[in-house]
Amino acid sequence: MKRYTFPVWLSAVYVLCNAAPAVDIPLEERGGFFEGDMNLTPSQIRDIFVNRNAGVLHTNFRWTPDSVGFVPVPFSIRPGSPYSQAHHSTIRLAMNEIERHTCIRFIPRTNQQDYIEIFSGTGCWSHVGKNGGPQQLSLAHTASGSCVTNGIVLHELIHALGFYHMQSSPNRDNFVRINYENIEDGMEHNFLKYDSNAVGLFSTNYDMESIMHYSRAAFSRNGRDTITTLNPNNQNRIGQRLRMSQGDITRIRNMYNCR
Repeated sequence: MKRYTFPVWLSAVYVLCNAAPAVDIPLEERGGFFEGDMNLTPSQIRDIFVNRNAGVLHTNFRWTPDSVGFVPVPFSIRPGSPYSQAHHSTIRLAMNEIERHTCIRFIPRTNQQDYIEIFSGTGCWSHVGKNGGPQQLSLAHTASGSCVTNGIVLHELIHALGFYHMQSSPNRDNFVRINYENIEDGMEHNFLKYDSNAVGLFSTNYDMESIMHYSRAAFSRNGRDTITTLNPNNQNRIGQRLRMSQGDITRIRNMYNCR
């Protein structure tokens, strides 16, 4: 897929994060894409920075259901990727978890035009929703670290289904505070809050335990928290990468009208 060339006025807000992280944060929050791990299309960039919306409600970014109510999502794993049998099993088990709770069905690609191509690129990242044609999803596996863990695979697959990060939700200020003084210079754009006319929680509440929520020290410049939950009891709940929350499951089901 053709990569988007930013106009000069946007280059300042879409910068690459090359510095080592100040604290131990999830690999997908360290990348050089928007909010760390989202490789956006030109129209999604315009929606966020120009039209001030995020596109998650736009049905053209959703995968197409079949005649019986399932939603097939074709995928391939790039030949030559440095994945062991255990890595292949981890990817398949993450897909199985989504399938077990929703109407999504990940199917090996044969000749479908629109599909996800999983490969070991630079870091952990995905496109958001169906972009049309082959779209890459990077799960890097190198000597310095691996994205092929259940939680990260789930996180990136849910991006590919059409979901942004939880802390970008329009009502986030009712639940968390963003500590801009602790955010790395140039990384403030990763904490945008989107407009409600285009981003929805699909009849769910703000979800502290969502696998799509940033960790407490994402993009920290000093090791201190960049996100503080207004209820202190929730501070250790954000940023988990173990499993989908019930809210994650419900949002996928509601977005795709699973029966």
